[in-house]
Amino acid sequence: MSKTILIADDDSTIVKLFSLDAESRDTDVMIRSSGTGEETIAMLTRQKPDVLVLDIRMPRGDGFTVLEYLQEHKIDLPVIILTNYNNDEYTKKVKNYGQVKEYMIKHEMRIDRIIDRVGSYLTAA
Repeated sequence: MSKTILIADDDSTIVKLFSLDAESRDTDVMIRSSGTGEETIAMLTRQKPDVLVLDIRMPRGDGFTVLEYLQEHKIDLPVIILTNYNNDEYTKKVKNYGQVKEYMIKHEMRIDRIIDRVGSYLTAA
């Protein structure tokens, strides 16, 4: 049975890297993507992914808007925050959302480590 990762990020490079990694490992993981908060919420209403990789700053509804939606609609899934913002206020704020498992800074980690961390939540899902 295939697993799905939804990557909510307006940076298409992140999506491409996750997709290339899934192809190169020949895994049964489907990568879906959205570039705005609105699009992410629309996708979540259609199909729940196994893991959500969520950027904080996106156009038309930020990551916090998506987290509020998940909480209000009682959608339980692991969420990994992947952002460029090493911001104490953001870090504290995401802790209010129980489904947030990690807060990762894009430029502080190699992409293969990020992908491996996200993949670890697929086995738990």
